Amino acid sequence: MTRYLLAVDSVHTAAAAADALDSLDAEDAVVAVGVVPEGATGADARERDRERDVDDALNAVRVRFAVPAVEPDRREGVPDEEILAAAADHGADRIVLGTRGGAPDDRAAGGLGGTTAAVLASTDRPALVVPTT
Repeated sequence: MTRYLLAVDSVHTAAAAADALDSLDAEDAVVAVGVVPEGATGADARERDRERDVDDALNAVRVRFAVPAVEPDRREGVPDEEILAAAADHGADRIVLGTRGGAPDDRAAGGLGGTTAAVLASTDRPALVVPTT
C-alpha cells in the first residue's frame, strides 16, 4: 500500500496528478490537500478566485479517483508549510505536486513554481512533479 499526498490548487493540477497516478491499487490511499493562503478573507476577487480554485481542485480529485477513495484536506496557511505538515500528518509515502501555481511570484525556480521548489527543498519524502502548463 502506498499513501499519496496530492497537493492541488487548481483543476489543472488535479487532472495532471490524476493522470500521473492512473494505475493505483485498491489498497493505495490518496489524500488531496488544498491550501488557501493564511489570512485570506475572501474580501477581494483574487482571494475568492483562489478559494474557489482550491475547492474545485479538491472536488476534481474526488471525481477522478473511483478507487481508492480520496480524503480531502483543505487547509489555511503558507502553502509549502501546510503541504509538508499534511504529508507528515497523513503519513504520506509520496507527494505529488504541480509545476506552477497561479501567483505572479510563483513562477520562480526554473518553472517549478515557488511552492513546489520549497516543498522539494524541504522534504525527505519521494516526490512526483507533474507538468500543469
